Amino acid sequence: MQEPVGAVVPAEQVLAGSPDRPPIAGIVLPATALDSEGRRLGQGGGYYDRFLALAAALGARLPTAAVVYDGEVLASGDVPADALDRRVDAALTPGGIVDLGGAGQTTE
Repeated sequence: MQEPVGAVVPAEQVLAGSPDRPPIAGIVLPATALDSEGRRLGQGGGYYDRFLALAAALGARLPTAAVVYDGEVLASGDVPADALDRRVDAALTPGGIVDLGGAGQTTE
């Protein structure tokens, strides 16, 4: 992983933490929309999906939540997804937290 200051840090170290950095407890992701099953429409780069897949391959199960407005949580199937997309567990909206039960699984 590339740190904001430019240093490259191995994903294992980021997930496990270090003396000066606690381990990752969860991830808040950006989104433009979600469906009721946790499928997330992002910006199209797949960066978060790749990191979540890497974390899962390393044995980490990180709770995930995406930040959207209430009206951006759509009906099941209204968000396009492919086999590489990862579902999110919850939506963080101005109206509250919506449990989506995504469990970090792939969409297929």
